[in-house]
Amino acid sequence: QVEEWDYLNNFFKRYNKVMLDELAISREKQRLEQENSDLRAILKQYLDGISVNDDVINDANPLLIMNNRSNVAAVPSRPPGRLTVIEAAHKVMIPQLTSGRQGASM
Repeated sequence: QVEEWDYLNNFFKRYNKVMLDELAISREKQRLEQENSDLRAILKQYLDGISVNDDVINDANPLLIMNNRSNVAAVPSRPPGRLTVIEAAHKVMIPQLTSGRQGASM
């Protein structure tokens, strides 16, 4: 009877190993499918960046300009408001004053 239990024990060891291998393969398959999906998305972005097709024209693309127009809303480079103005004489005199020289020298 002990031999029968040993055979049964060996059978379940092998069965459990097969089940664990199947689970590992399934998880690896899911990981590879996710990686494949990510790589496809990256490839699509790259191909959209170097080619012109309907998707590129219809989607927002700051690099695409047709008829002097871009399909992306322009961001103002400087907010409206007061401008800072520095007089040239002030710009020249400040370094002289900080270095201890005042007025014109001969």
